[in-house]
Amino acid sequence: MAAISRKGSGGFTLLELLFVLFILTVLFSAAIPRMNNAIGSIETRNFLSDLVAFSGYARAKSVSSSFQYRIRLDLDEKKILLETKADEKWRIERIGRIPKKLPIEPLNGEKSILFYPDGSCSDFSARAGSGVLRYRVTTNPSCGVVNVIQEP
Repeated sequence: MAAISRKGSGGFTLLELLFVLFILTVLFSAAIPRMNNAIGSIETRNFLSDLVAFSGYARAKSVSSSFQYRIRLDLDEKKILLETKADEKWRIERIGRIPKKLPIEPLNGEKSILFYPDGSCSDFSARAGSGVLRYRVTTNPSCGVVNVIQEP
């Protein structure tokens, strides 16, 4: 028997290229939702880390300067504001951002945490996140510490 040779054929057929593109499309369509969830969870953790860092800074500055400090959550503008009270006016010192898709639900109606010069803070409780990744943010008013706990 004679072998069939494909002289001059060094490339792929159109059908082979279309098949490879189809397989890649299926793989990417399965991976994109997982990547979006991963990005959302990273943004949530970064926000919670910023909130804890802001609170530690606010508590330390309040004790050292004898002024009240406040962390205010602006849920409409999706900002976290660190403010100090001097001369009976609140002045913004730092601004952070809240991820646009991150739902935050204040549980006690408060959208701010006050830090006092004696090291204490106001009572605050909120829930952040949705779906599988939900966190509860609370304060310990007597010692001015903000706690973040992942909910089951």
